[in-house]
Amino acid sequence: MVGGKPNQIDERKAQVHEKGLEDYITFVGAVTPAQTLAYLEMAHMLVSPRTEGLSVPLKIYTYLCSGKPIVATKLLAHTQILNDSNSMLVEPEPEAFAEGIIKLIHNPELGRSLGMEGQVIAKKKYSPENYFNRLKQVYQAL
Repeated sequence: MVGGKPNQIDERKAQVHEKGLEDYITFVGAVTPAQTLAYLEMAHMLVSPRTEGLSVPLKIYTYLCSGKPIVATKLLAHTQILNDSNSMLVEPEPEAFAEGIIKLIHNPELGRSLGMEGQVIAKKKYSPENYFNRLKQVYQAL
């Protein structure tokens, strides 16, 4: 698992230890942007388990560009960008989140489809070129 605050990592490590899953989960904490890209390449899927908040996590845009399937909670913070055609949206409950991950593990074709659709949306709506075009329109309207 990449990222997280030290106290969050400690809590998750304790949970992993309780379940005997140390051989399956590695915690790396905060990493540089270059390291982030390497970890994205290695991942089978990407997750955003937010349980609160309104603003879109910036990582969502990077996740979409990656072409990997995304599991995220059904919160406005995610649904402003994500939908059922480009991600696995689940209720913000641990059981639902786990079910979403398991569903993608057991259905790799669905994961590939969601990842590809996410990549299409990223290129179509959220590319740097589109950002600069929208910014230009705003300035021209002033």
